[in-house]
Amino acid sequence: MNQEELQTKERILKTSFSLFLKNGYDRTPVQAIIDAVGIAKGTFYHHFASKEEMLVGLVESLSRRVMDVITPLVEAPGLDARQKFLAVCRAGTAQKTDDMGPETVVLVRQMRQKANRLLADSIDEISSQWVLPCFVAIVRQGCGEGVFHVAEPDLAAELVLGAIMGTKNRVIDLFLAMADGDPSAIGRLRALYAAIEQAVERILGAEAGSLPLYASVDLELICERILPGGTR
Repeated sequence: MNQEELQTKERILKTSFSLFLKNGYDRTPVQAIIDAVGIAKGTFYHHFASKEEMLVGLVESLSRRVMDVITPLVEAPGLDARQKFLAVCRAGTAQKTDDMGPETVVLVRQMRQKANRLLADSIDEISSQWVLPCFVAIVRQGCGEGVFHVAEPDLAAELVLGAIMGTKNRVIDLFLAMADGDPSAIGRLRALYAAIEQAVERILGAEAGSLPLYASVDLELICERILPGGTR
């Protein structure tokens, strides 16, 4: 894909999410996007087969940015497994926070729609193909260092990812509650994060309190960014 095509694709995404925010995802037909961008119908379908595929494209784009920052940490010399695990989780969280904006709410609302199977499948595929190998490498290192105590490091890494991804819908619901102004949502999300941390420590046989994976999450900042008119 050349530079002009990349720019067109980005314009389509940017314009689409502006329309989704203004009119709602379901009330924004593809033709409205085509008209707003000022392109031919064939140009749109050259980049995206459907609106849902656009959401998948955004997920992949955001995920690639996260992987760009965490992959070097997995291979970083001088860091023990615990430091790598925390660095990976915190760097990934920081990148996600940087990418937060009102359009994120459009994305996560669609994640909770049962009809969006393609979107859900893309998230699961990214987790298994991109994130799991990072976790496997770190857990293997941790077992070698004696900070993690599991008989099957690869399976333990898969269980850790499952513990995190298994709460995805609850996390999404709480983010949406934050976006809708629920004052209790932040506290409930912090409690959920604490439960995930405890589960991960137990799966890995790590010392209690040694893996505060979400300690760096600034929920107040995220809440500010995902509200309509939020700052970047």
